[in-house]
Amino acid sequence: MAHDLVIRGGTVIDGTGAPGVRADVAVDGDRIAEVGDRLSGRRELDAAGHVVTPGFIDIHTHYDAQVFWDPALTPSSWHGVTSVVAGNCGFSIAPCRPEHRGLIGRTLQHVEDMSLATLEAGIPWEFETFPEYLDTVERHGVALNYAAYVGHTAVRLFVMGDDGYEREEPTGEELRRMAAAVRDAVAAGAAGFATSSAPTHAGDRGRPVPSRLAGREELAALLAPLGELGRGVAELTPGERIHHTDVYDLQPAVGQPFTWTALLTMRGSPFASNMAKLNAERRADGADVWPQVTCRPLTFQMTLAEPFTFNTVKAFRSLMDRPVEARLAAYRDPGWRRAAQEELATGRVFRPRWSTVTIAESRGHPELEGRDVASLAAERGVEPLDALLALAVADDLGERRRGHDRHVAARGRDADRAVRRGCARRPAL
Repeated sequence: MAHDLVIRGGTVIDGTGAPGVRADVAVDGDRIAEVGDRLSGRRELDAAGHVVTPGFIDIHTHYDAQVFWDPALTPSSWHGVTSVVAGNCGFSIAPCRPEHRGLIGRTLQHVEDMSLATLEAGIPWEFETFPEYLDTVERHGVALNYAAYVGHTAVRLFVMGDDGYEREEPTGEELRRMAAAVRDAVAAGAAGFATSSAPTHAGDRGRPVPSRLAGREELAALLAPLGELGRGVAELTPGERIHHTDVYDLQPAVGQPFTWTALLTMRGSPFASNMAKLNAERRADGADVWPQVTCRPLTFQMTLAEPFTFNTVKAFRSLMDRPVEARLAAYRDPGWRRAAQEELATGRVFRPRWSTVTIAESRGHPELEGRDVASLAAERGVEPLDALLALAVADDLGERRRGHDRHVAARGRDADRAVRRGCARRPAL
């Protein structure tokens, strides 16, 4: 029989772990009908020299806003991804009251390096609740299979208002309303509930994002609707108040699968082996918990106009939401640079290994692109941070000219210093 479509002669990787084989793949309607040799189709595609696989699923993205101006979600679809999950780390854009739209935008700007101007121009604020957000996504259309968690930070702001950024303990009534918002979201089709306790997640004005203020009691109350409804996944980023052991302790009572991010190797650290051991032991005891891992080494890119990773130390955090002139003045100040260098050198959360940090882009000094900061600093006889900031100042940081940023972009090549970026491109206005 002739199938609707045959993808002919590619190397088929079927996802089972079996080695690739040369085969034809037949499709009828929206289903794979057969995998074999010499299949016949009314339409045929020559896949010789290519790999044919099931569509990849990207389980950790931050497309919550980008879905509206890039419905093909091109950073994913261009690489064979057919299904994505947004809202990770608790950073959904719904639920959101009108008075907090700017606050949600500034939070995403800092924790996910998204352009605030793009967010302001690109989000069609036709929704307040999470069910309304899903309806808006469906109405605008999306090319991939799209799922999204309802986020803890958004839920806190929706119920507690500005206090969500300031107060650790919600009132009993506030906790009840937050749980109701989660329940409504999951019942309407949210992928589940997501949160973060990670110290790297600083939002508006450098403050900890609202979910970082929450303790175990609050988290348990917001996870409960998943168990009550018997649907959804919980995605957690452990850190300050919520620890890895809490993830495994909380899951059995909820009964729905949990996932946490991310199990990364760290040079000279036993973190990965310790977490793998913990996971094996607790899963053997019945905990349905799945650590997220990466399928390739990670590369983290940032600019000195918005240095996400450096913002974990006080000197850089104090510059968040300050005008570019204030940031330039600090970068030029020898006293500020000494303090920042010392904080980075002794940092608990982030301590750069300058030999793995390279210059990705410099408009003023393109000849330095690809150079690592450690060797550049040694050549100039200065501290590594001084070398990096000198380039940034010479390039005027993020001064906008004809719609483009002029900046120094730094790239860190160690997986343990990297962060998974779902919003992989920074769209130009």
